[in-house]
Amino acid sequence: MTSRADEWILRAANAWVRLTKPGLVRACRRHFGSLPDFARPRGHDALMQWRKVFDRNPLFVTFCDKLAARDWASARVPALDLPELIWTGSSLEVLPPGLPEDDQVLKVNSGSGSNYFPGRERWDDVTLRKRFRHWLRWPRRGPAEWAYGRVPRRLVLERLVADPSELIELTFRCQDGQIASAFIAVNWKTPAARGCYLTVDGAAFRPEDADVAAQLVRPEPFERAAAMARQLGRDLDHIRVDFYLKGEAIFFGELTAYSSSGLGDEEQVGVGQLIERSWLAALEKSWFLSTPQPWPMSLYQNAFRRWLVVRRGELSGAPAATGEARHW
Repeated sequence: MTSRADEWILRAANAWVRLTKPGLVRACRRHFGSLPDFARPRGHDALMQWRKVFDRNPLFVTFCDKLAARDWASARVPALDLPELIWTGSSLEVLPPGLPEDDQVLKVNSGSGSNYFPGRERWDDVTLRKRFRHWLRWPRRGPAEWAYGRVPRRLVLERLVADPSELIELTFRCQDGQIASAFIAVNWKTPAARGCYLTVDGAAFRPEDADVAAQLVRPEPFERAAAMARQLGRDLDHIRVDFYLKGEAIFFGELTAYSSSGLGDEEQVGVGQLIERSWLAALEKSWFLSTPQPWPMSLYQNAFRRWLVVRRGELSGAPAATGEARHW
């Protein structure tokens, strides 16, 4: 149990977030119908909101920059295969003539959903320039994802690893070298999408997804990808590591600091509690807890550290994840 003084500090920190982060408050109220306790985050979704507000890890800027993340990941895992980088530049005005081609993707290095696949749908020149001007100026991101705003924005042209029907996306939720959950999909973000959450050994998390997992998961590449994900997640309290699979080949995708912006379906599916437990076990690795904080944030840091012990105790006695709703 936390002290009365800690309770006052935690309540004050929660009130401070509600008063100073109106965009985040609106997004949470709109998505969840209620607000989490930002200072005492219970559940994966609330913990992700906590990260966005309190954890100002400079590495998040690296992870939110697709170019810098490539370099960081390949330095940590030299054997990592990367999609072919064809060109990078500051604007479409310096894009070489004739590019992009149908087997390429043009994207902004910061933000989500800022991609152009000419092989799927050709845009006219006006549409192309209008959209990329907008994406370069205002990167697409979730509420309070501050690190995206710190990335020097550039255009990136990569060779596509494969057609969507042949490309399998495999992601891992990693906490200091451990994996709490995985997700696999094919044709993702298309009408033909199929995917499901996986356990740490590559089995379907939910029994109803067993057929999808059996079709998509092959043990050998799954284990190789999992081993690389553990390496990439070492010494980090939490990161999502994304790979692309084509046959036996494994290509690095990206590192995601704000997975689904904490507004996804992890809690509903049931993997949220697994991720939360593993994340809290590694939370001392977070920048917020491992870095001295100035007053008055230091008051909250110490109160939060003591609350964290309580929350871990609550989870150690909690039943296994069942896919029920949120914990706030």
